[in-house]
Amino acid sequence: MKNISVILLSIMFSIPLCKASNEASTDYVLLPDSSNFVRSSLLITSPGKEAYSALGHCAIRMECPPYGLDYCFSFEMGDSSATFNYLRFFSGNTPAGFRAITTDAYIQEYKEEGRGIKEYELNLNLHQKQELWRYLDEDMIEGAHRKFNFIQNNCASMCMIALERNTLTEYLDIKRWPEQHKMINGDGICYLTRNAPWLQFALMSIVGNEADRYWENEYRISPELIAETLSETYLRDVDGNERPILTGKTAELSKQKFHSEPAPITPVIAFTILLIVVIVFTVLERVFSKATYCRILDPLLLTVQTLGGLLLIYMTLVTCMFGLHWNWCLLLFNPIPFIMWLLFHKKKGFRKSYFYYSLVLLFFIALTPLITCQILLSHRLFALSLLIRCLSKWKCDKKGYAESF
Repeated sequence: MKNISVILLSIMFSIPLCKASNEASTDYVLLPDSSNFVRSSLLITSPGKEAYSALGHCAIRMECPPYGLDYCFSFEMGDSSATFNYLRFFSGNTPAGFRAITTDAYIQEYKEEGRGIKEYELNLNLHQKQELWRYLDEDMIEGAHRKFNFIQNNCASMCMIALERNTLTEYLDIKRWPEQHKMINGDGICYLTRNAPWLQFALMSIVGNEADRYWENEYRISPELIAETLSETYLRDVDGNERPILTGKTAELSKQKFHSEPAPITPVIAFTILLIVVIVFTVLERVFSKATYCRILDPLLLTVQTLGGLLLIYMTLVTCMFGLHWNWCLLLFNPIPFIMWLLFHKKKGFRKSYFYYSLVLLFFIALTPLITCQILLSHRLFALSLLIRCLSKWKCDKKGYAESF
């Protein structure tokens, strides 16, 4: 791959060499001005099955037909197991960078997954295309020197940055952003993840009060919307002359066979079922004095809340994907109830702590939807389940189940 830049530098000022190469080619016609000596295009890949591919993917294709060079530059995380990729995707703090893949291998990889690929040719001049290739090649040689996160350094934003930095004396003039870019961040995330409800729940849980703000449009760009954005984008020079960034030529390199559909059990359905189970078990405990089921249910709820809280604290305060910000879901998912139980559950009057936390949960359910768009219905359903159990344990007799857990 390091030889790509050397080749481009050697041919940049060598038109006779270009024409000689063309004469040796039997299936490619080089234009008299050599403007098609290098081709560049944007590849948009449809969403995949994994959470980190649910928003689709995009890459930049660079070709030099006379020399048989054809590569896709794709901004990606390093290779690892699928489970580890999930953790790294949500942490937003993992090394990533461009890597070059032969176009045939790139297409075959996504074709095997049933994902469609559309190609949009870029309307760059020869010098811009050469500089873009040089930039991508040098960025790839540096290795995974950036941090991947689904907000700023992602495949779509990095492709836009690569284009913006290599227009030379021209600049990108975006006439109109997609309507979705007028949404606040939280609504935008919900739109892009509308077919992946569990991903939507996860992202909205960690985004914090950034959900109520507007990031810069370049950071909000996504594979789904980048083609629409570029269709309204022009290259403008200092004299005011302009031309569209896309040539209008679109090709389908891989037919889409896999279509992402919402999971049959969405977070709303799952937490509704949980709420029903909590109500039934609480009735059995309070009315029929059958606390056996709650002896299993309560530790499970506390475990889920604690593990979710530890993960959320890590995402919010350690990875700093959005900076040190407030996250309303910390009222719901946090390790404080477990720590309090671990230290003080044998102390007299400990049951009052259930009442205090009930007030926190009541505030979360009733008022946070009026304050922020971060909180989804699924969050409130889980909070309601915890509220019912906290109130029940607060009301239990001293010799009842509350003292044993």
